[in-house]
Amino acid sequence: MDNSQFTKLLAECENAVKRFVYYKTPSKADGDDVLQETLLTAYTRRESLNQPKKFKAWLLSIAANKCNDFYRKRATYPEGLPDSDHALENALQQTRYGLTIADTVQEALAYLSESDATLLRLVFIDRYKLAEVAQMLNIPTGTVKSRLHTAKRRFKAAIHSPLLKTNLKELKA
Repeated sequence: MDNSQFTKLLAECENAVKRFVYYKTPSKADGDDVLQETLLTAYTRRESLNQPKKFKAWLLSIAANKCNDFYRKRATYPEGLPDSDHALENALQQTRYGLTIADTVQEALAYLSESDATLLRLVFIDRYKLAEVAQMLNIPTGTVKSRLHTAKRRFKAAIHSPLLKTNLKELKA
């Protein structure tokens, strides 16, 4: 498939792909990123499409895979632990869910022990690698992994705690 044929076929189904990607992603910025990756992949692999009649389905399948990749990358980090408190607030304001998660995350971190909260912040907010955290804390990497697993489990339990939910309702009232 040459460039002109690719451009023509893309123009015919561009709106459908945009709608699909924007529907599947939580914000327009994320949608733009996924859409760009989709179009780049489609362009670089245009020679693999044997039947131009199936261009739209082919492009939508690439978009679906890129959306799945987007969420798979996000699943690496626990929900609601972005780069900083300010980034958390901005990110959540742009989603369709509002700020409800921000309050819950801050409360859950407050309920954790200082060592658990520190470890979660180092790994998920400050984005240090496990080896770097191990070096900072002067413990083996395996111990960091073990403590991180426990801290994530406690964080999840804190988020779902009835006491936490009661306190959040009081704060919002």
